[in-house]
Amino acid sequence: MRDDLQRLGGDVGVLDNLEVEHADAEEVRAVLEKGGAVCAVFQGHHHDGGYSEINSIHYYTLKAVVAGAGVENSAYATVEIHANGAMTITGYRRAVSKDLV
Repeated sequence: MRDDLQRLGGDVGVLDNLEVEHADAEEVRAVLEKGGAVCAVFQGHHHDGGYSEINSIHYYTLKAVVAGAGVENSAYATVEIHANGAMTITGYRRAVSKDLV
Protein backbone atom coordinates (compact mmCIF):
# COMPACT_ATOMS: atom_id res chain seq x y z
CA MET A 1 0.00 0.00 0.00
CA ARG A 2 2.87 2.40 0.75
CA ASP A 3 4.22 2.03 -2.78
CA ASP A 4 0.79 2.46 -4.34
CA LEU A 5 0.10 5.67 -2.40
CA GLN A 6 3.47 7.13 -3.34
CA ARG A 7 2.95 6.22 -7.00
CA LEU A 8 -0.58 7.64 -7.17
CA GLY A 9 0.01 11.00 -5.50
CA GLY A 10 -2.82 13.54 -5.61
CA ASP A 11 -6.07 13.00 -3.75
CA VAL A 12 -6.78 9.36 -3.00
CA GLY A 13 -9.86 7.67 -1.59
CA VAL A 14 -9.46 4.27 0.07
CA LEU A 15 -12.12 1.54 0.24
CA ASP A 16 -11.73 -0.91 3.10
CA ASN A 17 -13.83 -3.59 4.77
CA LEU A 18 -12.46 -2.99 8.29
CA GLU A 19 -12.35 0.21 10.29
CA VAL A 20 -8.87 1.72 10.26
CA GLU A 21 -9.37 4.81 12.40
CA HIS A 22 -9.32 2.92 15.71
CA ALA A 23 -6.25 2.53 17.91
CA ASP A 24 -5.62 -1.09 16.88
CA ALA A 25 -4.93 0.09 13.34
CA GLU A 26 -2.27 2.72 14.10
CA GLU A 27 0.21 1.21 11.64
CA VAL A 28 -2.28 1.34 8.77
CA ARG A 29 -3.29 4.90 9.67
CA ALA A 30 0.38 5.93 9.73
CA VAL A 31 0.79 4.69 6.14
CA LEU A 32 -2.38 6.50 5.04
CA GLU A 33 -1.27 9.74 6.69
CA LYS A 34 2.39 9.72 5.67
CA GLY A 35 2.16 10.81 2.06
CA GLY A 36 -0.65 13.30 2.55
CA ALA A 37 -2.47 11.95 -0.51
CA VAL A 38 -5.37 10.18 1.23
CA CYS A 39 -8.37 12.45 1.73
CA ALA A 40 -11.00 9.87 2.68
CA VAL A 41 -11.44 6.25 3.74
CA PHE A 42 -14.76 4.54 3.08
CA GLN A 43 -15.12 1.45 5.19
CA GLY A 44 -17.50 -1.10 6.62
CA HIS A 45 -17.62 -3.77 9.28
CA HIS A 46 -18.98 -1.64 12.16
CA HIS A 47 -22.69 -2.36 11.81
CA ASP A 48 -23.86 0.95 13.33
CA GLY A 49 -21.84 2.99 10.84
CA GLY A 50 -20.00 6.13 11.86
CA TYR A 51 -17.78 9.04 10.93
CA SER A 52 -14.60 10.60 12.23
CA GLU A 53 -11.86 12.86 10.95
CA ILE A 54 -8.32 12.13 12.09
CA ASN A 55 -5.29 14.11 10.90
CA SER A 56 -7.22 15.56 7.94
CA ILE A 57 -8.49 12.18 6.70
CA HIS A 58 -12.25 11.55 6.66
CA TYR A 59 -13.30 8.07 7.83
CA TYR A 60 -16.87 7.24 6.75
CA THR A 61 -18.22 3.88 7.91
CA LEU A 62 -21.21 2.57 6.00
CA LYS A 63 -23.91 0.92 8.09
CA ALA A 64 -24.19 -2.84 7.75
CA VAL A 65 -26.22 -4.20 4.87
CA VAL A 66 -26.94 -7.41 6.76
CA ALA A 67 -28.92 -5.94 9.67
CA GLY A 68 -32.22 -7.53 8.65
CA ALA A 69 -34.37 -8.81 5.83
CA GLY A 70 -35.87 -6.57 3.17
CA VAL A 71 -34.66 -3.53 1.27
CA GLU A 72 -35.58 -1.22 4.15
CA ASN A 73 -32.67 -2.71 6.11
CA SER A 74 -30.07 -2.15 3.40
CA ALA A 75 -27.55 0.69 3.32
CA TYR A 76 -25.73 2.12 0.34
CA ALA A 77 -24.39 5.48 -0.74
CA THR A 78 -22.95 7.46 -3.61
CA VAL A 79 -20.03 9.87 -3.31
CA GLU A 80 -19.77 13.00 -5.42
CA ILE A 81 -16.34 14.64 -5.53
CA HIS A 82 -16.48 18.37 -6.26
CA ALA A 83 -13.86 20.43 -8.13
CA ASN A 84 -12.80 22.09 -4.85
CA GLY A 85 -12.07 18.69 -3.24
CA ALA A 86 -15.19 18.63 -1.07
CA MET A 87 -17.27 15.44 -1.15
CA THR A 88 -21.00 14.86 -0.81
CA ILE A 89 -22.10 11.45 0.42
CA THR A 90 -25.73 10.72 -0.40
CA GLY A 91 -26.99 7.87 1.75
CA TYR A 92 -29.88 5.62 0.79
CA ARG A 93 -32.06 3.48 3.01
CA ARG A 94 -30.15 3.30 6.33
CA ALA A 95 -26.95 5.00 5.11
CA VAL A 96 -26.21 8.48 6.44
CA SER A 97 -25.74 11.43 4.08
CA LYS A 98 -22.82 13.73 4.86
CA ASP A 99 -20.85 16.63 3.39
CA LEU A 100 -17.08 16.29 3.75
CA VAL A 101 -15.05 19.48 3.39
